[in-house]
Amino acid sequence: MSKKILLASLFLTALVGFLFVRPVLGSETTGSIVVGIESGANGIVRAVPTITPATGEYHSNQTVTISSSGATAVCYTTGTSPSTPACNTPTACTTGTKYSSTFTVASTQTVKAVSCYGDNSSSSASSNTYTMTCTISSVSNGSVSAYPDCTITCSSGYTKSGNSCVADTPSGGGGGGGGGGTDSAPPVISQIVLTVSDNYVTVSWKTDEGSLSWVVYGTSTAYGSEVKTGSFVTTHAVTLPNLTSETTFYYQIKSKDFIGNTGSYTAKTVTTLTTGSAPQQQAVTTTPSTPTTPSTTKPLSQMTIAELKAKIAEILALIYALQAKLAQLQGTAPSNIAGCTISTFARSLRQGDTNEDVKCLQIILNSDLATQIASSGTGSPGKETNYFGALTKAAVIRFQEKYASEILTPSGLTAGTGMVGNATREKLNRILGQ
Repeated sequence: MSKKILLASLFLTALVGFLFVRPVLGSETTGSIVVGIESGANGIVRAVPTITPATGEYHSNQTVTISSSGATAVCYTTGTSPSTPACNTPTACTTGTKYSSTFTVASTQTVKAVSCYGDNSSSSASSNTYTMTCTISSVSNGSVSAYPDCTITCSSGYTKSGNSCVADTPSGGGGGGGGGGTDSAPPVISQIVLTVSDNYVTVSWKTDEGSLSWVVYGTSTAYGSEVKTGSFVTTHAVTLPNLTSETTFYYQIKSKDFIGNTGSYTAKTVTTLTTGSAPQQQAVTTTPSTPTTPSTTKPLSQMTIAELKAKIAEILALIYALQAKLAQLQGTAPSNIAGCTISTFARSLRQGDTNEDVKCLQIILNSDLATQIASSGTGSPGKETNYFGALTKAAVIRFQEKYASEILTPSGLTAGTGMVGNATREKLNRILGQ
């Protein structure tokens, strides 16, 4: 009897231990599973939101994307010191904005985000900071405004040239022999060439010293419109855009040097072509038709600055007149096509290239309706760029096939390639008058 009682007691003891003392399962604990992921008592995995792009310094606006696996919503905040976002319900935010699509960061700021889940819980916050700066943060003799403006402002006595500030007054002096005096002579304008279309006119010219490019224009001598650049150059090209076809426009070229001396050329008129006409190049006579040899009645060493400038302009005018006469005798076009800043195509070109050669290439292609890049928009006449894209490639192919006997046939080709190689460059250089 006592043995039965003992066995019954042991059985009851084991049963009580099984019912009240059992292992604790992993799913009933709270803790970190992996970095950026959390789990709770109900077994839901909570992922910290992923914010892209990564924290860093950028020179352009950034498009921000937020993602979170398994979340019912994501709440986020932005700012220089944003508060931590918080979920109100599985699909709404107490603090911050509910993420629905990408957004743009256009200034230095921090983005914080949390994931919301169906059990009214949320993850911890993730945070990325975007520092927006200008590509050029400082310049000598000037300042750079904050991103995104990034405007270079030069100190008094300096003028912006590219991404630098240069002195308004060229360094003077020189060794023994006496000073040259104060420069009071305006830039001398010469070698004026027009490229005329039905809706734009490009005016190109040269000056005997670095000066601003400046043209005033309109349908009367009151003008009313102007195009003016901020760079000091000696070779100029200005496009008068959005003109009406078959209309006479008055224009006047002006050039202003570093000192502030302003020169202007006699007012002229130009008439736009009929709609759809191919652009035409017109030379404006700035010298007598029969060039004369520059006079040298006064030694150069005794000339003033104004006299030297006048002499340079006289010599340049003579050279230009001789070049024009030579081009006429050879049956070639003048070498200074309006808008081109190169004198020859010295390198091969292909899709993806970006340089001044490409812009000159586009200008030549646009001068012929058969090879025109586009009739309007980027790449169209007057809107040429430095980028060799798909439209330029297609136009090059048409150019190569138009002059197949000179470009393709000698190489055994029957179709254009779209790449500007030796044969194509030779033809382009003949057009340039080289």
